[in-house]
Amino acid sequence: MKHISSLINNNRLWQRHNELANHGKTENGGVNRQALSNEDLHARKHIINWLKKLNIEVFTDGAANLFFRLEGINKDSPPVLTGSHIDSQPSGGKYDGVFGVLAGYRDY
Repeated sequence: MKHISSLINNNRLWQRHNELANHGKTENGGVNRQALSNEDLHARKHIINWLKKLNIEVFTDGAANLFFRLEGINKDSPPVLTGSHIDSQPSGGKYDGVFGVLAGYRDY
């Protein structure tokens, strides 16, 4: 059995973190991407574009939370959930919250 870490494309994961960090980047290397700001909305669109290319369903709820759904192979199995947030406070770092989002899906 393969170790789960062997399934991760480290270069792509690193690249995607840095692509998202461009939305709201600050001069000191941080990220200011507050919830529902223009920077946050652009980052959301960026992620949605990635997922649509993979035919992953994207939807929101009444509180503007973003959800992604990839149908599993065994429809009788319970769902697997993961997530976090992509918004950041003015002094937030590039990776605050974003890793939990990016780690939740895999390109096939």
